[in-house]
Amino acid sequence: MLNSMSNVFFGYTLLSARNGRFTSSTELAAVMREYLQIISGIPDSSAYVERSVQAISNFNQQITDQVPDFYNYIYDSVDQISDGGNDMYDGGNQIYFGQGRSLQRAVYNRTYSLSGHFFATSAIHPFTALMWVTGNERSDNYTIEVRSNLGSDGNGLLTRFSGSMYLNNYLVMYRTFQVHG
Repeated sequence: MLNSMSNVFFGYTLLSARNGRFTSSTELAAVMREYLQIISGIPDSSAYVERSVQAISNFNQQITDQVPDFYNYIYDSVDQISDGGNDMYDGGNQIYFGQGRSLQRAVYNRTYSLSGHFFATSAIHPFTALMWVTGNERSDNYTIEVRSNLGSDGNGLLTRFSGSMYLNNYLVMYRTFQVHG
């Protein structure tokens, strides 16, 4: 969730390693660096989110290469992952986004242009959702929310951690919610 800033870019990505292997903080930091390197050269405009998603799609292999044994989960339902293969989910990766308390469910591979923010999803590997908030002088809250099951027939484990880094004069802060076996 974001509040009280202007022209801020944030997003969500779905990383997965084979056999429920835990993805390390070093691997996650490498993924964040790749994302930032890919999008940092794109100029601000109303098409910023759309251009960023396209650039990420063009270089997605560089991102997945940062996670040894990246698992190419299966997009097996409309706008969610029902199982994903290897019992990754039992219904999940349902993406909601919005401003304030008003959230709407995202359609995969669609770009939204709304008052004060832009949002897009891309069902690639890794799944990517991005939001660009323009001029948030009113201190509105903006949210990307992921609704998912823990997989493994509901017996998956959840680990949380966060980190930050500077790259190319950008500050990247990330929080992870990692489901693993």
